[in-house]
Amino acid sequence: MDFKSPILPLILSLLLPAAAGGGTVAPAVDPRDEALFPEKFFPGVSDLSMDEIVVAGMKSLYPRRLLDALPESAARPVDTDETHVVRKLDEQTVYLRVLDLEGALPAVREQLRHPVLLLDLRFVRAGLEETLSLGALLTRQSRFALRLSGNYPHSVDTDAEGRVSVSGEGARASGQTVFTLSSHATKGPVEAMLAQLKEDGDVISIGPASAGHTASYRELEGVSQVWVMDGEILPVSGESLVDSGFRPRVSVTVSPEADRRAYAALTEDVPLERLVEGRSGRPRFDEARLVREHNGGRNDSPDEEPEEERAERPAVPVDPVLQRALNIISALRALGKISN
Repeated sequence: MDFKSPILPLILSLLLPAAAGGGTVAPAVDPRDEALFPEKFFPGVSDLSMDEIVVAGMKSLYPRRLLDALPESAARPVDTDETHVVRKLDEQTVYLRVLDLEGALPAVREQLRHPVLLLDLRFVRAGLEETLSLGALLTRQSRFALRLSGNYPHSVDTDAEGRVSVSGEGARASGQTVFTLSSHATKGPVEAMLAQLKEDGDVISIGPASAGHTASYRELEGVSQVWVMDGEILPVSGESLVDSGFRPRVSVTVSPEADRRAYAALTEDVPLERLVEGRSGRPRFDEARLVREHNGGRNDSPDEEPEEERAERPAVPVDPVLQRALNIISALRALGKISN
């Protein structure tokens, strides 16, 4: 925030009580002074109330904390009643897409038995209580905690400092690695949970910054259609995510629309690998290609899809977040850092 902004002294002069007499300090700059703000250059300024001027100024200073409309949950790019989707990549690695966290918690617990778990939390729907339950599953600590500030709505007990904590379940086997996938569509308590797991070093988080929808709001009394922030859910450190969103350990650059298209492309007819290969498939620097080259260009390998068939396959969008996760898994395996 730019505290040198010329509007800040004006707003403060309108809000601060006078040192004596119980009135308000006369503003150093009156926005309705015709000599300072001529109507021909600032049409309608004389019709504005001081409340409207102050609110407009506060919105410019705190754009994520004073809103014209409450934030909405992102519409899912896929229409399904499923709570989760599981795809097995190999004997060691499982991809688990969580759509509705409350219904998917048993699946998370079950898939944690695999040495490597890709947990996709893009477009997940989750309340506070199930988010705490997920944190208890994923943490390696004895307890998992978040912090509630202000009037953030909750039905759980907090301590004197606003922390809410649950016992860690110890569900993760020794040497097991969890990768979390998140994006601009990841919203709510899950953002704070991911930030805490990142601070604790319990997961490898991948994706662009999340939405920053970690606040609660109340309607501003006396002002129509304006909501002011009055609470927030945070990691235990108290770092606010409202302005920045959750920033994963591994950042991925992708637009919200491209991420949405790639997320929606995963269907029963589309293997997970297609989302990181596109239409043409991964580079074939493998045994099948060597056999073909050795045979003078003939394709005698039944394991390699003919080029003309690959060209006829419908194109699918590449998923950069998933692609980055699989690349990191391959690199860590090559370095012997995770299980083969």
